[in-house]
Amino acid sequence: MERLFDSIRGCLGPRFGASTSLCPMSNQPFWLPIGLWTAWSTQGPVCHITGDVHYVALVLPRRRTILTVHDLNHLGDLRGVRRMLYRWLYFTMPLRRSRIVTVISEHTKACLVREFPWVESKIRLVPDCVPSEYDVSVKALDRGDLCVLQVGTSPNKNLERVIPALAGIPCRLQIIGELDCGQRRLLSEHQIRFEAASHVTDAAVRAAYGSADVVVFASLAEGFGLPILEAQASGRPVVTSDLPPMNEVAGEGACLVDPYDVSSIRRGILRVLEDDEYRLELVTKGLENCRHFSAERVTRQYEEIYQELLDASWSAVSQVREGASR
Repeated sequence: MERLFDSIRGCLGPRFGASTSLCPMSNQPFWLPIGLWTAWSTQGPVCHITGDVHYVALVLPRRRTILTVHDLNHLGDLRGVRRMLYRWLYFTMPLRRSRIVTVISEHTKACLVREFPWVESKIRLVPDCVPSEYDVSVKALDRGDLCVLQVGTSPNKNLERVIPALAGIPCRLQIIGELDCGQRRLLSEHQIRFEAASHVTDAAVRAAYGSADVVVFASLAEGFGLPILEAQASGRPVVTSDLPPMNEVAGEGACLVDPYDVSSIRRGILRVLEDDEYRLELVTKGLENCRHFSAERVTRQYEEIYQELLDASWSAVSQVREGASR
């Protein structure tokens, strides 16, 4: 997310200046008081909470705060008291303390409204953008060394179904993410040639897209699905889930499959690899789709919201001064 908003800051018009404050995540010592102090002491005319530190809204002025919600996936993973506390600290109070709430997809909006119906009137849809450093790279399909790229290894990334879907296909699986013992065992059982790398740099991720022949992102749950746009912006065909928000983000520039059906994933991958005309069509439509998510276009949407908050803030100050003069 920091990388995305770096791109947005770089596209802000001259009437807007932006500075960044980094607050600790909840797995760091004394994260709550440090995060609250950092947010309160560095607040500006508009306060935009862009990452997974929703709790800092507790100390920010409501009329000048915008909260971006990426997903609610972790909320669904928790139970009991932990869920209750997380819900209150990361959603209930921050949502109430924010004047405007942006979501990155229609799917995230639906999930948010289902859980917190009263917040719907505050919600604006502003999607993620394609990171500005992604460019098209030309690569001829090398049938002697086909490379399939899988981005992510967490349970929702669905690697456990992608692996058997690739069984018998003469390709090399390039994985970005840390493999667990079960995933390594599956790779061995299905005799998949693979390379895996974790904690990679942004440059290494871009290079991975450039070396891929097809990108597989058959995820089960996302707030947005940024790897789809990263692949499309790199000029690579994408196989992704026919589920929201993946099908929403991909537009017509991806081969949509049932992520719960191994045979559906396999058919999608084979079609992209074997049908040259279809693969070129996906690449062309993917590049067209990326234009809807350019950093410049997304930045203009945020600028409108920032100006709205500034106008509302100055209006409130004016009213207070007028009341005091009377």
